[in-house]
Amino acid sequence: EGYLLGSDALLTMENLLKAVRSGKKGFMDYKIDENFSGVDALQKGKSIIEQIKAAPYESPESYEETMQALEGAEQKAVPGENRAADFLKETHQPVTVSNLLEASAVLQEDAGIYQKLEDYEKEITREKELEAEGSRLEEYVMHLQESAGDEISLREGMEVFARQTEEILHDAQGQEGVGELDIRDMQQICRGIRFRAALSQESRYQIPVKLEEGYTVMNLTVRRGTGQAQAEISVETKEYGRLEAVFVKEQETGEAEAADGAKAGVRGSLFAESEGGTKLLEGITEKIQEKLRNAGVVAEDMTVMRGSRSRKGGAYGTENGAGTAAAAAKKEGQQEISTGELYQIAKIFLETVRK
Repeated sequence: EGYLLGSDALLTMENLLKAVRSGKKGFMDYKIDENFSGVDALQKGKSIIEQIKAAPYESPESYEETMQALEGAEQKAVPGENRAADFLKETHQPVTVSNLLEASAVLQEDAGIYQKLEDYEKEITREKELEAEGSRLEEYVMHLQESAGDEISLREGMEVFARQTEEILHDAQGQEGVGELDIRDMQQICRGIRFRAALSQESRYQIPVKLEEGYTVMNLTVRRGTGQAQAEISVETKEYGRLEAVFVKEQETGEAEAADGAKAGVRGSLFAESEGGTKLLEGITEKIQEKLRNAGVVAEDMTVMRGSRSRKGGAYGTENGAGTAAAAAKKEGQQEISTGELYQIAKIFLETVRK
């Protein structure tokens, strides 16, 4: 496995199977130099991190940050789970070292990539004495958030944001004192932003949010099925703690639709770990209900709860549960439901937290 990662080969099931089969024969790791005339060393029982460190990289510095990140991920990993790899498969992204690291950061809701981007921009403004002109990054983030009202606009916004941040980093590379490690770091940031933009094609979004304490992220996942659509939202703030929400839109049928002429109904469960967060979510709920009513959409139960959604086992089931509901709806002849209102709800959620 270490050689596959070190050579940046794809972590396909076929390649991993070959590596595992070799491992079962004694965890063999042979090192061969250009004057090879026999096996130099045989080491057994090495961890995956040790194998990656022993892989043939181009230079000693090439994977310094990768090593640190992998070691950190190994300490945080849940035994028996490979969330990052599963996430990449689910979102149809290539399973490479770079993508594994980015997937891990996304799953941990890590906003470090945006904080680094801001630091590089500050270096540019100091060098060129442009402090009075304001932050381009903050402006780009605001434009991205404004695009969150519908699926097409948000996907396009993620692509535009990726190009804009590349421009910032391109300018940063030309500053005095920028070394090779800085450039590698900037390249990694570019890959990370591009990775997040690619996730938008699977209706998964990580949207940066600038707060007083710095950057955080709002994660949004929209799942679409036949007769039902679901939006999952989460954000971590210093003031309110963790905020989570699940909104489900279901197609109204028959008598319910005829009774009030409304479109599909929306219901939601919102979770906050603090009292202040609970009050904030109650305010968000009122804004959402008003928005839905103005759009002619049935605003069903909107419940705010104290605690964590994950500890309560999630609201309205998992993805498999949504799939079962979609299959049942398909049997009834319903069409795939639109997600426009869910994106509008996410935008309200985002704007309220930002303020």
